[in-house]
Amino acid sequence: MPTLELNRGDLEFLLGTHLPEDVEKLNGILAYVKGEVKGIDDEEIRIELKDSNRADIWSVEGLARALRGFLGLEIGLKEYRLAGSSGVEVYVNPKLENIRPYIACAVVKGVKLTDAAIRQIMRFQDKMDQTYGRNRRRTSIGLYEFDLVKPPLRFTVAKPKEVSFVPLEFTEELTLEEILEKHPKGREYGHIVRRFPVWPIFMDSENQVLSFPPIINSNDLGRISEETRNVLIEVTGTSYETVLDTLINMTVTLADRGGTIHSAVIHYPYADMTDDVTPNLDVDLLSLDVSYIRRIIGLDLSVSEIKSLLEKSRYGIAEFSETKIVVQVPCYRVDVLHPIDIVEDIAIAYDYNEIRPEWPQLATIGGLSNET
Repeated sequence: MPTLELNRGDLEFLLGTHLPEDVEKLNGILAYVKGEVKGIDDEEIRIELKDSNRADIWSVEGLARALRGFLGLEIGLKEYRLAGSSGVEVYVNPKLENIRPYIACAVVKGVKLTDAAIRQIMRFQDKMDQTYGRNRRRTSIGLYEFDLVKPPLRFTVAKPKEVSFVPLEFTEELTLEEILEKHPKGREYGHIVRRFPVWPIFMDSENQVLSFPPIINSNDLGRISEETRNVLIEVTGTSYETVLDTLINMTVTLADRGGTIHSAVIHYPYADMTDDVTPNLDVDLLSLDVSYIRRIIGLDLSVSEIKSLLEKSRYGIAEFSETKIVVQVPCYRVDVLHPIDIVEDIAIAYDYNEIRPEWPQLATIGGLSNET
């Protein structure tokens, strides 16, 4: 199960309120996100999440976003919108089709970063790479100082000894092959690309290397600091949907730091794909029968009660009647695939401890099986 290591002051800043000192009371709040305190001091809180499929709460920003709803500080749909185009265009090399075919990008402008915020963002990036990204095989994330980047960009390929750059945390230029041999990240993730004759490389129009996906960023462009205000986000991978979902979660995380979101255009050369505009921040609509909600939870909730619980869970309401509710699912809730996922959130918002358990109305008789 994911374990979050969060800066307490940063979490309280994003929440806009102080958390209780008492661990039992804090666990009562974290129960709304299936979380439990595993360690706490004046500076950090370690939280174990019992639900591994909600990537949106693996970041301190996402956790605060969810808890603000359950605490009644900010209810209803948290909608994110594009402020316009970033002007970034990315051209994909056709040779990547069987290596690492997909990329998605966004630019978040006007972010306000502190040292604590940067450390939290890096932890979220690493957790996404390790879990959702399957140790960077399926997806990996890169963050860049956008003001230093010269579009248009190229997601292309290079031979192992063809390109060299200074990788993150190093001071000397290394070829791609040397990075796999000398850099800790190269030794850890080099197996992902080593079997191919050419390797992925992400470059700008002036041939500056942004990164060697999925291994390491450039030390010149791929480092963000407290002075950074405009961030280019890049996600590459082998699963198109996972790349897009990962970009959404990283983008809204930075937007919660005061930034505005700007799109990028991806030019694909593959026969089955057209040009893509990323990120997609559209709200999905999902229709639920009121009778279905009542039957699954086992409570005779009124429509107004259901509506209130949905808003507490940070959903929006597109329309409702005595028999049906059309729910607005925020873009970052990529885990919501079926009405049952929303019903579960309604039950959590109601509080499981307040639901009276009932014995199953089914008589069963045990016995020995004839199977050996």
